Amino acid sequence: WRQLSKTPLIIHGDNCCLVADPATRRYFLYQKMGFLHGLDMHRSWIGLESPDGIHWEGYNGFGTLRECFVADDYDNLIAAQHGLRLADHYCIGMARVGDLYIGIESMFLVGDPLKLEFGQNPNGLAYVRLAYSHNGFNWRHPQGRPPWLELGQPGSFDAGFMVTANTFVEHGDET
Repeated sequence: WRQLSKTPLIIHGDNCCLVADPATRRYFLYQKMGFLHGLDMHRSWIGLESPDGIHWEGYNGFGTLRECFVADDYDNLIAAQHGLRLADHYCIGMARVGDLYIGIESMFLVGDPLKLEFGQNPNGLAYVRLAYSHNGFNWRHPQGRPPWLELGQPGSFDAGFMVTANTFVEHGDET
C-alpha cells in the first residue's frame, strides 16, 4: 500500500465500501456516518465518486455530503412490526450488474434503550435486503422492501444478526 493523499479523505464511521466500476471508469466510496434523523441518531451512508481514486466528489465536510442509504419512516415501521424502535443501515455492499447497480443492505432494527454515547443500542436484529440504482446514489427497493435473506428461527446460528460483506463474490461470469 502507498498513501495517495496527505490527509484522510473522511474521518467518520467505522465501516466503508469501496467499489471500482470499470464500465464507467469510476470509483464509488460509501462511508457509514451517524446522523440525526427526526429525534434519533441513525447509521446512514454517504456516497462519493472519483474518476481516479484520488480526487473525490460528494463530500466536503458535514455541510456538503451526499446521503445514499438512509433509513426512513417506512423502515422504522418495519422495525416497529418486529417490536423494535428504529432501523439503521449497518453495512452495505454494491456491484454493477448490466446497466444497474445492485446494493445489499444489512438493516439493523434497534430497540430501547438507546445509548447516548453511540446513539444506539447494540441489541437488535439485522437482516439483509436488496436495493437497486441507475447511478449508484439514488437507491430504490422492491415493493415492500422484503428481506433477501431471512433470519433463522430463535436458537439457530443465523437467528438474530446477519450482515453483508462490502463486495460481491464473482466467479467467472457469475456474481
